[in-house]
Amino acid sequence: GKSAAEVLAVELPGLLNAINFPKSMRWNTSATFSRPVRWMVALHGEQVVPLVALGVAAGRTTRLLRNSSTPFQEVASAEDYAGIIEADTIVLDIDRRMAEIWAAAQNGVPLEKVERAADDKGQEYLWAVVEQKELGFPLGSTPEPEAPVAVSDVGVAPEGERTFVLEVGTEELPAQEVSSAARQLQALMSDLLTKQNLAHGDVTVGATPRRVTVTVQALQSRQPDRSNRMRGPPAKIAFDVERLRGGVDGRITMAKSAGGEIPEASREGLLEEVANLVESPTPVLGSFDPDFLSLPREVLVMVMKKHQRYFPVEDPATGELLPKFVTVANGDIDPDAVRVGNEGVLTARYQDARFFYNQDIQTPLEELRPLLAGITFETTLGNMLEKADRVTSLVAPLGAATGASAAVLATATTAARIARADLSSSVVMEFTSLAGTMGEHYAVKARPSSGALLLAPPTWQCPSEEGLPEDVARAIFEAALPRSSGDILPTSEAGILVALADRLDSLVGLFAVGCAPSASADPFGLRRTAYGLVQTLVTSGLDLNLTDAIAAAAAVQPVE
Repeated sequence: GKSAAEVLAVELPGLLNAINFPKSMRWNTSATFSRPVRWMVALHGEQVVPLVALGVAAGRTTRLLRNSSTPFQEVASAEDYAGIIEADTIVLDIDRRMAEIWAAAQNGVPLEKVERAADDKGQEYLWAVVEQKELGFPLGSTPEPEAPVAVSDVGVAPEGERTFVLEVGTEELPAQEVSSAARQLQALMSDLLTKQNLAHGDVTVGATPRRVTVTVQALQSRQPDRSNRMRGPPAKIAFDVERLRGGVDGRITMAKSAGGEIPEASREGLLEEVANLVESPTPVLGSFDPDFLSLPREVLVMVMKKHQRYFPVEDPATGELLPKFVTVANGDIDPDAVRVGNEGVLTARYQDARFFYNQDIQTPLEELRPLLAGITFETTLGNMLEKADRVTSLVAPLGAATGASAAVLATATTAARIARADLSSSVVMEFTSLAGTMGEHYAVKARPSSGALLLAPPTWQCPSEEGLPEDVARAIFEAALPRSSGDILPTSEAGILVALADRLDSLVGLFAVGCAPSASADPFGLRRTAYGLVQTLVTSGLDLNLTDAIAAAAAVQPVE
């Protein structure tokens, strides 16, 4: 059989081209990738695998953190690769990086992450010049790859079982594409080795914003000699390899040093995104003016997560937010400089949010409602004000069909009329995912007398009856539920009625005008809307004839 180096040199270029991305870039090569590829390491033991892929010739030089004292590093053998990367505090495994960020942000960050030799400081400011000079100041172009070296020139081929490492170094990948690239690479590599009859041990992958790697333990140096008789194409083999998990312990307190902890809800979405934005995570604890805590919690958290990718910190005893946050920097940094810079950015964001909030609380939801006429729902079906009127008119027949009481019908009708009014508010226009949440908040919030702005925890002078009843406010919030898969469902009778009316109107109207989802597209999220409607009915135990409900929704549509 052929040597492993010969096989991999031929097969790996096609494997790398098979990795798919939602959007790919093409630079001055015929290949495409999520971002331009700048270097490649391919080693089997001490031997360089002679290949050219994605416009780059493989070698044994890797690149470390941009601000490292030695940004370029020769790798003597594949067995040395992991140690070199770890020594520069780069964490390749995505799950381990997530666990490290979570543990360090909650409990602490290793002291060595923030200590560095004085003679390394200047490197922070020189990395860009060094790298651009090394690339020949390409200004967006990439030189033609060097010709691959012959097998005889890349070192002695290993005997027996040796580790194989492939590293593809790129410009910074989008965070949402890092995990996908790693999963695809693992499946493709496992499939390749099996098809080529190369015996091997564990196949593990790593991915950071600047590199995607695969490590094959105990890869045999040659294919075994064999004689096969085959009919037709080889059978396809599927692999389900469990992702590695790990973590590290912190040594100085982070969130807990502030007397708090990071909410468990921050694990969803934010943790993986942050882990895929850094190679060597270094959490930093920051703070903000406690006066901003007078803003709704949801606004504060949304600003941290959406704009800044910060982790909020809360009091574990009460669940209340603390004026603290944790941000995650990359590599060796000056913690004080990073803290001050991020605190300044967050302060500016919160000042904007407070301005929007102060504007919104001056106007009750009933006065915001006419502004829905300026928000289009669908061209044929009209604007959001017209949709709100249709939903309101649906509440009565749905209430009658489900046996709702007169009190529940009154509450649901009031809520349906203004349930979408918060879409016209400044805060929701900035943070659309807070629709419903801010509607509930504004519904019960009395306006401050004499137009006083909310600069500190307020003392309201106007009577509480200026706000709407709590059951109406709750129904306004529940009208938007569920917002996504796994979200909470409406539980109050009025909230269930409004949520059902809203979803029936959307489903019947959009199907009527030809907006039904296809196999590849669902721009209005009608599948999610239908799932939410069914989940609500099943969970609540309501007995509703869907044929009659659909007919009632069709009767109020502006189309036949």
